[in-house]
Amino acid sequence: MQTVPEHRPSRNSEVSEEPSAPDTVVTREKLAVVPKNRAAVREKVFADQVFRSLVILCALAVLAIVVVAVAQRPLGPIASATADDAGRHVLIVAASAVEDPTDVARVVGELGLAGDGEAEVRVLVPARIGFLDRWASDVEPARRGAQRQLVATVAALAKAGVAAEARVGDEDVVQAVEDQLQSYPATEVVLVGGGDAGEDEAAAQLETRLEADFRRLQLSP
Repeated sequence: MQTVPEHRPSRNSEVSEEPSAPDTVVTREKLAVVPKNRAAVREKVFADQVFRSLVILCALAVLAIVVVAVAQRPLGPIASATADDAGRHVLIVAASAVEDPTDVARVVGELGLAGDGEAEVRVLVPARIGFLDRWASDVEPARRGAQRQLVATVAALAKAGVAAEARVGDEDVVQAVEDQLQSYPATEVVLVGGGDAGEDEAAAQLETRLEADFRRLQLSP
């Protein structure tokens, strides 16, 4: 009887019979997913930027409305403090230095202060704050400059025979006057300056709001 040899698979055949990993199929549809996702991200970023811009614009519009409303609100009268006597109290608002002898003589002459020892005089100099100082919240240079101007003006008046008190006030002329009149019983307020545009606006407000007599002396530039 003939023996049939037993068939044993070789190692190569065993390896070849193992199932192979499926190939990854890359289709056009899958390749199109990446650019579509990028486009969606760009659209979302753009939409967020537009939304933030609209929010900022709305906030600025509201702020502008508030500022305009505050600027246009009616301003009340400015009253002087109550005086203890019936004397004359003069508040000189020196928007510019009054130290030239000609200017001093004109101020003293037009106000009738020469020889009037009964009149009480106070000189007020608003502190002019520059843009850079305001941006840096540094008011000291402006106050020092106002102090120098104040000393020069009071000294010039003293040479002309007029004694005066001295004060440095707010950079806003009207606000400076209003602050002083809370404690000073002015019967007259005199704005002395060189005729700047800011002085024109301040003079218009003071003329309409002051309860005390108001006049303006414009000095030669």
